[in-house]
Amino acid sequence: MKLPESFLKKTESLFGEEYPLYLEAMEKDSVHSLRINTEKVSPEDLSSALPFALEPVPWCKEGFYYPADKRPGTLPQYYAGLYYIQEASAMIPAALLPVQEHE
Repeated sequence: MKLPESFLKKTESLFGEEYPLYLEAMEKDSVHSLRINTEKVSPEDLSSALPFALEPVPWCKEGFYYPADKRPGTLPQYYAGLYYIQEASAMIPAALLPVQEHE
């Protein structure tokens, strides 16, 4: 993606010496993740019911990465509410805060 020059200059001033790392990260493929609704299904049962492999998100026992070429939002398991498509970084607050079961 070609970013506007004004944006790049502003970003460089904000990131300073870490700016090259930012540019490097922008070139990488994005990751895709989902969160299992454990009120309806266990991670093991959902994994065996999906047509693709899941990889665990290290900080969230209900979170999993899925392959970028898959579209889990088109599957019946999604419409049944067995999982939610959620960015792995959005799973961090619940992992860090004192969330109780069923909240």
